[in-house]
Amino acid sequence: SSISAVSPDPATAGSSVTITVTAYDQYQNALTSGTDTVVINVTGANVDTPSVTDNSNGTYTASYTPTASGADTIAGTIGGTSIGRDGEGTSNGTWNLTVDPAVASYLRVTGDATMTAGATNELTIKAYDASDNLATAYTGVKSLTFSGPGAAPDSTAPTVEATAIGTAFNVTFTNGESAASAATLIAYNAAVTEVDVSDGTLNSTGDASYDLNVTVNPASASAPDTSISAVSPDPATAGSSVTITVTAYDEYQNPLTSGGATVVINVTGANVDTPSVTDNTDGTYTASYTPTASGADAIAGTINAAAIGRDGDGTSDGTWNLTVDPGPASYLRVTGDATMTAGTTNELTIKAYDASDNLATAYTGVKSLTFSGPGAAPDSTAPTVEATAIGTAFNVTFTNGESAASAATLLAYNAAVTEVDVSDGTLNSTGDASYDLNVTVNPASASNSDTSISAVAPDPATAGSSVTITVTAYDQYQNALTSGTATVVINVGGANTAAPSVTDNSNGTYTASYTPTASGADNITGTIGGTSIGRDGEGTSNGTWNLTVNPAVASYLRVTGDATMTAGATNELTIKAYDASDNLATAYTGVKSLTFSGPGAAPDSTAPTVEATAIGTAFNVTFTNGESAASAATLIAYNAAVTEVDVSDGTLNSTGDASYDLNVTVNPASA
Repeated sequence: SSISAVSPDPATAGSSVTITVTAYDQYQNALTSGTDTVVINVTGANVDTPSVTDNSNGTYTASYTPTASGADTIAGTIGGTSIGRDGEGTSNGTWNLTVDPAVASYLRVTGDATMTAGATNELTIKAYDASDNLATAYTGVKSLTFSGPGAAPDSTAPTVEATAIGTAFNVTFTNGESAASAATLIAYNAAVTEVDVSDGTLNSTGDASYDLNVTVNPASASAPDTSISAVSPDPATAGSSVTITVTAYDEYQNPLTSGGATVVINVTGANVDTPSVTDNTDGTYTASYTPTASGADAIAGTINAAAIGRDGDGTSDGTWNLTVDPGPASYLRVTGDATMTAGTTNELTIKAYDASDNLATAYTGVKSLTFSGPGAAPDSTAPTVEATAIGTAFNVTFTNGESAASAATLLAYNAAVTEVDVSDGTLNSTGDASYDLNVTVNPASASNSDTSISAVAPDPATAGSSVTITVTAYDQYQNALTSGTATVVINVGGANTAAPSVTDNSNGTYTASYTPTASGADNITGTIGGTSIGRDGEGTSNGTWNLTVNPAVASYLRVTGDATMTAGATNELTIKAYDASDNLATAYTGVKSLTFSGPGAAPDSTAPTVEATAIGTAFNVTFTNGESAASAATLIAYNAAVTEVDVSDGTLNSTGDASYDLNVTVNPASA
């Protein structure tokens, strides 16, 4: 038996092939009837076991449709035994059939599945028949148009063989395949894209497997194209964290999807920082910093040591300009003149600050403020702010964190260094020494009615010893002045009279001294600036210091009595003790042992006596307030002569001056 015919031969993929088997007897007579069992087997490029039809005339037919081009081998059995002959000339029972591709039905694009933006990707275009066989008859120059890849973010357009995507150019095909390096793709947009091709009739769009799915990865980071892409929040708030995001881009402005670059962030302006940068390994880098100063910050950076060229704030100069707003008000601060004069005004300014010491501009509107610190003056005049007593609340209007001009006028009267504080009931200026106003209130000019003769020492004074007089100048609020230059005159009247020289101590006090010689009562008064001093420190507060001048200690004794007497008669002597200034030494009191001298014996040798005690012999005499008791020193002299009567207590005597003793003339008695 023989596979006697295969038609057509060669076959075409996709077209039916008919196989005929003719049964022969052993003598090669063709049978004219059927009933044998025939099996046909196709192997090779295609595999099939087509159904066989018994034509009942000794022939059997089968058909199959090859899909793959190539070589098919057709063999079979009859009655379970291999068919031994064929009609193609080999006579081995096998028909060798060539299956040619059909006409081209579609194009297919192949190449690298990944590429880098700006790099090349060698594409191969092949034509296939409907059965997916390479359409080898697709040969010669073909006009191809590519589609798929788009322009990069910077508008750089993709090309194939330097021809823009979408524009046709010629490619030579041989046996259904494009020439080598005849379709070089350069893509710039980092994306997953489908590369399709068309010759005007055939294309690669019929099935997802026909085009090339290519992943275009970003190129390496480009500093001019890298961007500080986000700063959040914007505007920022002082004291709150700010996050900075840098997005790395390649030269075509494709965002990178992996990390590895070295990014440095620099903050300048109101705040200065170089925050640590985190590589997020997805092409972005983040850093954070906490601004403390309100104002304008400039955020710039470098990537791989080159300056970042773009930013997302609209300026596109590589610098993100960030506004840092103050935080909410945290405390109040009082400012004003550091010095003032009692009774004058000091314009205070109150400002609200956030916790980072920025002016809290949101602190606006009418605020109820209470001031504290300054106290009443010595004359009880109370300080005020805007005519409101310290410690009593009143309203002040604020704009952008600052009190209105002339809305807090301080009048202070107590000359002192004081802290002026303020509170709105929630915020205040007491949290730090720098928040309040340290103000020195200097005394006003000297007021004569309040100036005082403040001290006289010693009081009582002692005759012959210096007395110091101090005048303290006070202003009208009875603050002691701390500087001088006033003209002060001191007058002493009474037991002593003086107008001592006055020394200006340059600290608000003036001193003078005088030495009283007379014991008794002195009146000390004065003027300041030509007007009478109105106060004094002794309790009378009338501007006059009444000074008692006591005698000094006894310095000598003095004898007095009648200047003439008769021999044998009595002469009542008085002995007084005086200080060096000739004041009766009133402290010389008590029993004193006195010895008299002077009178001599009469010619008859009758000796003189005092209180029946011989001249030259001591006896006791009682003194009170410097003066001997009455009739305690009765002289009887007998020698008619002019004589000096002296006395001594052993320490003091009357011999120091001719005026201290008694010059007495003793006249003779009667004949």
